Amino acid sequence: MPDSVPQQVQQQVSEIWEADLALQFMLLFLLVMVFGLLPLSGLEPIQGRGDQVAAAGFSLLGISGVFAVTRTRGARILGLVAMTAPIGLGWYNALAPGTTTALLRSTLVLVALLWMAFLTLRHVFRSGPITRARLQGAIAVYLLLAIAFGEAYWIVLQLLPDAFRFPPDSAGAGKEKSSLIYFSMTTLTTLGYGDILPLRPVARSLATLEGLIGQLYPAVLIGRLVSLQSTTTEKPDRKAEHQ
Repeated sequence: MPDSVPQQVQQQVSEIWEADLALQFMLLFLLVMVFGLLPLSGLEPIQGRGDQVAAAGFSLLGISGVFAVTRTRGARILGLVAMTAPIGLGWYNALAPGTTTALLRSTLVLVALLWMAFLTLRHVFRSGPITRARLQGAIAVYLLLAIAFGEAYWIVLQLLPDAFRFPPDSAGAGKEKSSLIYFSMTTLTTLGYGDILPLRPVARSLATLEGLIGQLYPAVLIGRLVSLQSTTTEKPDRKAEHQ
């Protein structure tokens, strides 16, 4: 940038550009995780390495997510420090599996996913013109919610082994986890094929909540974007009338 541009403005533009670029990477990692890594982790060739695959995927997602949802250097440092716990536990559980470690790791991952979804949602619903980053953020929130509910279902399954009924070919921890991500996506999109069934009340409540969010989120999002578009269009018209 030219020297005439104040340093503070240069820093703000740089932070916004870095956040938008990180948001693109976060969305890319989400798409790869939801439609690639997590479903494949239940297949026979890499079934035994499902935890390592999930740890690697969440590491990339967590780091890009911190840069996507924060704007200042201090906030990013704090976010990265906070993200070390779920990332570190994810790798520890991948190398030395244990029920207690896995539950703690999934709980921290769930909190991290909800935190990223909340901050991204604030960016999506804030006032201002509709941008590509806003639309990418809306998609990212949708996928973050799907993975978050998948983690919540897995936590419930570890505490209540009979909370879900799976098809016969979904036996095994690796297959169950990937199946729960699939169940989360079908519930969020309200497809509901019925091949995986929640049996316990807590599992049914979570599935009902996710289905409700899957119905309301697109409606609220579309309504908000239409409202922002109308407001953005009206402002130039009013200026033209006054001139």
